[in-house]
Amino acid sequence: MAQIFPIFNPITQEHIGYKERSLVHTNGDWHRAIQANLIRKNNTGSFDILIQKRSNYVDIGAGKFDQSLATQMTDLDDLDELKTLQRGLLLELTVVTYQATRLNSESHIIKTYEEHPETLNRELLSLFIVVTNRDEQITSATPKITELFWMSWENFLKFFAKRKNEFTKTAQFYFGDPNLLQQIEELSFSILSSVSSIGTYVGYEKATAQTLLRVDKWPDVPKTYCGDISSTLLEAGELSN
Repeated sequence: MAQIFPIFNPITQEHIGYKERSLVHTNGDWHRAIQANLIRKNNTGSFDILIQKRSNYVDIGAGKFDQSLATQMTDLDDLDELKTLQRGLLLELTVVTYQATRLNSESHIIKTYEEHPETLNRELLSLFIVVTNRDEQITSATPKITELFWMSWENFLKFFAKRKNEFTKTAQFYFGDPNLLQQIEELSFSILSSVSSIGTYVGYEKATAQTLLRVDKWPDVPKTYCGDISSTLLEAGELSN
């Protein structure tokens, strides 16, 4: 069965309808994407992060490294990104118990890949930091993921620096922007220091900080805009679409 995506006004984020996934990516409709960095404490006073490698079964970004979870909101989620997160963690990574917090930043991304230049992907982004127990058995439950592996945060940063272009464009945005990277690191240490026990999702604060617009359309050099979303969409030449 075809997946059905809710679509949104990129400025007001008002829900404006539903479309099949293939049409959303053909027409460039704005839809909501949920990413998650799964982390766990390690023995060095830092943390490990779970990285996935996408298989060749995915329609976009095949063979790329990515964050622990990258999924899209569907009509099954009742416009609730927490339900999207819960569904993705369960159905893709078999994770049931966790604690999560949301990155306090509004972000939009517009991207196309060289391999699929006709596929226009416009997404409203939400990134969660998700804490799991060290003994949590996380396995891939979807053919979309070909590999999962844990790395210490410090080793991951070196890995990403060397192989940046082998990551999905959304991951390149999150881990390649110095301000976002700092927020991710600070939030990761913060939630780890406050977690007393791992249970089902506890809560998060709705994003209220800066709005970022990332435009990464092949073959152009990617660019990040910051400010009022109407102004940045206009500056990027994307408002009329």
